[in-house]
Amino acid sequence: MAMEGRLRVALIAHAAYFSMLPFLFEGGLDVGSAVLDTIGISPGNVPPEPDNLFWQMSNLCGELFFVTAVAYLLMARLSSVPRWTLLVPLSQVAYNLKNHLGWLVLFRYFSPTGTPNLFMLADFLFIFPVSLIYASAYLGEAGKGELFGYVAM
Repeated sequence: MAMEGRLRVALIAHAAYFSMLPFLFEGGLDVGSAVLDTIGISPGNVPPEPDNLFWQMSNLCGELFFVTAVAYLLMARLSSVPRWTLLVPLSQVAYNLKNHLGWLVLFRYFSPTGTPNLFMLADFLFIFPVSLIYASAYLGEAGKGELFGYVAM
């Protein structure tokens, strides 16, 4: 499938968004929370005495954002990709939208504090539109007879 227009822009914007997150998770989680606290949308705070598991999870989170940002940039750089490669951003946004449901709608049941994570609202305002672009590109190609890079006979 051709890599052009809205799809390319969405992947580049998504990569730009994700490329700043490893720095936040690995080096500035406490600073980021303090800044977001001032406008009332902080997702939480670093525990007073974080243990190795806390930092391991923070580093793994940063690593996954970095790898995804690289994948999105590489996809956007190509002139065409097999249709199945869109399963990477589609699966990521599907999981992200599941998180939005838990943090913004069902927070009374899933939030440890019983309060919504308002930072996820800002995230939703970016993720939802790009998820529509990814789904549109993926499903649009389905109507052209192409499946997993092969033309249907």
